[in-house]
Amino acid sequence: MIGTDELEIVTCLVSSDSGKGTAIFVAKGVLLTCRHVVEDLTVNDEIQLSIKSGTPFKARIGPVCTKTDLALLYTDYDNIKTATLIDCEVLQGIPYASHGHPDTINGNTVGEQLHGTVTHFETTIVNEHDVSLSAGNLTLNAQYRGYSGSGVINSKKEVFAIMRYRNDNYLSAVSIRKAAEFLTANNIKVEDAVLGDFGEYLNSTFNSLHQAIREHCIRNGRTVSKNVTPQQLLNQYKGNLIYPGQVKSVKDMVTMLMQHNNLNTGIWQSWLRLLTYVLMTGGDISDISKITLPLGDILVTELGGEEVDAIVLNVTVTLNLYFTENTDFDSITCEYLYEKFDDGQISDKSCHVFDSVDPMFGHKLLSANKKRSIVGNIASGGGGYNVPGALYFGVISLMKLNSLVGDSDEPAEVKIKFKQILTDVLKTS
Repeated sequence: MIGTDELEIVTCLVSSDSGKGTAIFVAKGVLLTCRHVVEDLTVNDEIQLSIKSGTPFKARIGPVCTKTDLALLYTDYDNIKTATLIDCEVLQGIPYASHGHPDTINGNTVGEQLHGTVTHFETTIVNEHDVSLSAGNLTLNAQYRGYSGSGVINSKKEVFAIMRYRNDNYLSAVSIRKAAEFLTANNIKVEDAVLGDFGEYLNSTFNSLHQAIREHCIRNGRTVSKNVTPQQLLNQYKGNLIYPGQVKSVKDMVTMLMQHNNLNTGIWQSWLRLLTYVLMTGGDISDISKITLPLGDILVTELGGEEVDAIVLNVTVTLNLYFTENTDFDSITCEYLYEKFDDGQISDKSCHVFDSVDPMFGHKLLSANKKRSIVGNIASGGGGYNVPGALYFGVISLMKLNSLVGDSDEPAEVKIKFKQILTDVLKTS
């Protein structure tokens, strides 16, 4: 159940000739409520408010919005805390909590909590409200009219809607997304939705591993969580987190991911796995635009004039991760390689890791014949391509890396196997 302690601190009881209602502090000296709570008053008229402790203060009527049935109130009261307003996609089924002042014994003093789930979100609705909320076992009688103007918070304690209307079987609210234009026009800060952190995926990502490896992964995964966030990765890669790439803004990508929970979870579990494996094996994730792993000294072949020479190189591989909804590993990786070579985005000693919603995606490596064919087709005048044992680029599925980690008995074995398989996929057979 979502706690309302932080919301209660910023919530006030509103008393006016129009009746009673609720308001929340949204900036220093500024409160937000429903317009109908103060509908008998005009701009600069004064009303009485009180906070949870019972301290009374006055506020003046400010701008109102008929489109959303919202109103701002201005006060000289020195509030310390303000609510965080979030412009986000409101998803059906998510839990919510609210705290307001219905016309009950508690409501007229300390206020009462509401808990339930979002039952509907309608972006094209013509009414002022666009969010429908269940009310649990609450009997929605006339006394609960005083909830109008109370904040509706999600599990992150962010206000994503303002309670507005009581129906017989459900409650209605105005989303901050719908109200954002009115709020920002009046200098009220509305934050864009951001993704969570990797900590929420730790246990589910590594729970199938045996204890020794699982504990090692979780320990390194915590380090990942402290240093990298999904939002940072999204800001860096935007629509290219997914292949084929999405031509979307960061805000639109957040909305899309929030609408598709399986895709959202799949992407961040994939990133958490790869970043954790890189840390476990001595790699560097400090620059998320260039994730690297030293492979050490490797015996390779190079074309020197017309001769093929065997030499030892100290190699560091750059790793790129792509998530796809495609289920055919060979076709999607070939499509990707041809496309990126045409754009000049494939470099030597780079390994391109793919994962998918399909649990069997990439259970086999890209075949040697197929890789030779791709290398041959993209080679310009030979240039040393297709020399057996030479280092170029690699393609591998995250599933193969997951299997390698899961089949290892101890962390040291992971490091050896991980570097060996990346060396193998970089080489031309």
